[in-house]
Amino acid sequence: MASCSYFLGANTARGFYSCHSDFCRPESGDFLYVIKGGPGCGKSTLMRKIAAAAEAAGMDVEYALCSGDPDSLDGVYLPQCGIGFTDGTAPHVQEPQYPGVCGAYLDLGRFYDTKALRPMREDFFRITRAYRDKYAEAYAALSALKPTVSSPEVRKTRKMRRFRTAVTCKGVVTLDPAKFPDEDVVFLHPLLPEYRDPTDRPVVLPDCSEAIRALRAAKSLHDDLEMLYRPHLDLDGLEEEAERIIKTLF
Repeated sequence: MASCSYFLGANTARGFYSCHSDFCRPESGDFLYVIKGGPGCGKSTLMRKIAAAAEAAGMDVEYALCSGDPDSLDGVYLPQCGIGFTDGTAPHVQEPQYPGVCGAYLDLGRFYDTKALRPMREDFFRITRAYRDKYAEAYAALSALKPTVSSPEVRKTRKMRRFRTAVTCKGVVTLDPAKFPDEDVVFLHPLLPEYRDPTDRPVVLPDCSEAIRALRAAKSLHDDLEMLYRPHLDLDGLEEEAERIIKTLF
């Protein structure tokens, strides 16, 4: 069994850059479950439970980490099944290209108690505005950087695009890309995604501390949103949904 991790998106000098369209391609026979739902509804938790069950069954797992918070997941792919699960919400909004044929929705938002949440809407509005402002600060800081790039530009390619390095709330995080054969994957530069990441040597970035501070503040605000949602979430229903999905897979 071999598992690996990568980023499907990155906080770059061009803003948020997504490679989610290269994840779980329908033309390869893959089937993608697109998970919808807001903060605290269990998207990442559900994917971790599916991944743990797959690893327990002796299967390979690919983990797509969130570039905002690398402790959270944007996706999980099970190559032996040709099945993937992805967070299909902003900033990486995704829809099944061929619903029912090569993909389907998983709506975790149905586990919210909307009647209890509606009176709290002003709190949600305020925190969400502040959260978006912090991301705007992060992208403004990143766009002001002048990184030096010696690697070639990325031409149009059929290879899967991934990031091994991302600027996150936990700093600049670099993952090990060694488990991916070079002929299948092209890794992109974490700040200038139109260029390749020089994976044979460490990528050198300018000082990203201002952006990291803003991303850290955004993560704290996201945590505040989750804390507002969590008491009004049907946790038993979420657990039953996870068990149902796992039973269909294994």
